[in-house]
Amino acid sequence: MKQEIILTELGFFPETIAKKISEKLTGKTYMDFEIKYSNCASNCTIILIVDDKYTREEAKKMFFSSAFWILGQN
Repeated sequence: MKQEIILTELGFFPETIAKKISEKLTGKTYMDFEIKYSNCASNCTIILIVDDKYTREEAKKMFFSSAFWILGQN
């Protein structure tokens, strides 16, 4: 089973940025999480989809760690 974790603490992004976040982070860790986004009037919220064997906190930590790792490489 999968769980969706809506990352409201990140705020909103334009769709172009949300799409890039999704492309760069989907499937990049051993958790093999998927990144989607919800678009409401061009205000996109990032959604993390991960196996339910991980806690919400574990998944969020891995997401943030991965995001900063990838940002640091560019």
